[in-house]
Amino acid sequence: MSQEKYTVFVCADFHCTAKGEDGERSSISWFRAENYGKANLCPVTQLINYIKENRLRADIAICCGDLGDKADPEAANIAWKAFQALAKSLHAKEIFATAGNHDLDSRHLHNDYDARGHLQSLSPLFPVNKAKEFDRYWSRHFYLRYFQDFRILNINSSAYHGYKDEERGHGRISEKTLDAIESALNASEDRIINLLICHHPLQSQSELLQGEGDHVMGGDDLVYLLSEKLGQDWLMVYGHKHFPRLQYGRGTANQPVMLSSGTISAVPYAMYGSDAKNQVHLIDFDISYIKEHGLHGIVRSLEWNLQARWHIPRGNGGLGGATGFGYRASIPDIASEISKVVTPKARWEEIVDQLQAIQFVPRETIERVIERLDAVHSIGAVYDRHGNLFELARK
Repeated sequence: MSQEKYTVFVCADFHCTAKGEDGERSSISWFRAENYGKANLCPVTQLINYIKENRLRADIAICCGDLGDKADPEAANIAWKAFQALAKSLHAKEIFATAGNHDLDSRHLHNDYDARGHLQSLSPLFPVNKAKEFDRYWSRHFYLRYFQDFRILNINSSAYHGYKDEERGHGRISEKTLDAIESALNASEDRIINLLICHHPLQSQSELLQGEGDHVMGGDDLVYLLSEKLGQDWLMVYGHKHFPRLQYGRGTANQPVMLSSGTISAVPYAMYGSDAKNQVHLIDFDISYIKEHGLHGIVRSLEWNLQARWHIPRGNGGLGGATGFGYRASIPDIASEISKVVTPKARWEEIVDQLQAIQFVPRETIERVIERLDAVHSIGAVYDRHGNLFELARK
C-alpha cells in the first residue's frame, strides 16, 4: 500500500566494545557493551530515549554495518540488540542492515577459520530476519526487497573479507555479482524510490583526509550499471568513513545521490576537525513531489556529544540540521533565482516558501550559492547565534 510521505532512518558504525583496556576502549567508541541500557552512560540508550521523548517516527530503519569493534562477539550481540530497539522506538515497519568490515572476523581473533560464523548466528537473523533473503545475502552477496514505493538493494560489500588478507582494506563487488544484480533488476518491478544499502563507499571518498583505497572495488561499475546503463535514479547509503557527507556520484546521466552516514557512537577521528561528528539521519520523501520532479528528499540529522547528548545540530560540521538533495540547477542559476526575491531583504524561511525547490539543494551547494550572491548580486547573509542561515539582504 502506497502512502504520500515516508521517512527512512540511517545509522552506521556502532563499534561497540566489550573487552580491552579502558584507555584503548575510550579511544574507539562511546558505546561499551556493559553500559547498554544505562541512560547516563550509553549514547545509544540516550538516542532511544530521545526518539521516544520527541515521538520521532520512521517507516524503514537501516544500519550500514560495524556493530562491534574488531568483530567482538559480545559487542556485536549488544549492538544488534540495540539496533532492534532503535527500530522499535521509531515504529519502523521494515529493518535493514548490512555487514561492515568490523563485523567479519577477518583477522580470526575470535575463531579459527569462519570469519562470518558469529554474524550469521545472531538473533534475529542478520542482516534480515527472512530465511530466503538471509541465504541469498550470504550466498550471492545481495538481495532485493520491495516495500510499498521502495525497491531496496542490499549489498554485502564485505563479502570477501576473511579470504585474502588484502581484502580487509576495501570493499568488493565481483563481476559475477554485478551480472546477477543486473539480471535481478531487469526482472524486478519498478518502484518510485530506488534505495541501495552497503557498508563501504561505492566510489572513492578521500577528500578532507579521509584516506584512499577503502571504497568498493567494482563500485564504479555498479554505479554505471544502475545510473547509466539501466538509467535509474538511486539513493545510495553507506557508512565506514565515519564522515557525514551528502553528494552526487560520478557519471554523465542519472548521477546517484550518495549519503555517507556519520558514526552513531564511535569516537570521531580527530583529523576530520569540525566534520568529526556523531550523527544519525532521517531522510524524508514526498511521493507526489518525486512523481513530478524525480528523486528528491530532505536529510534531517541528529547529533551527539558528551555535553549536549542528542540534539538537532547547529552551525558548522557534519550535515547540519537539514540538507536537501535532488534539485541540480547550477550555482549561478540558483543564485539568480534567489536574488529575484530578495527585495531588499528576505528571511531564509520565506525564500524557501517562495522557491520550494531550494529546500532540495545540498547544504554545501547552498554555501557556494551564498558566496555567489555576495560576489555577483551584492547580497549578504545574516546568520543566527547558532550559525544557521537566517536572512539575506542587499548591501
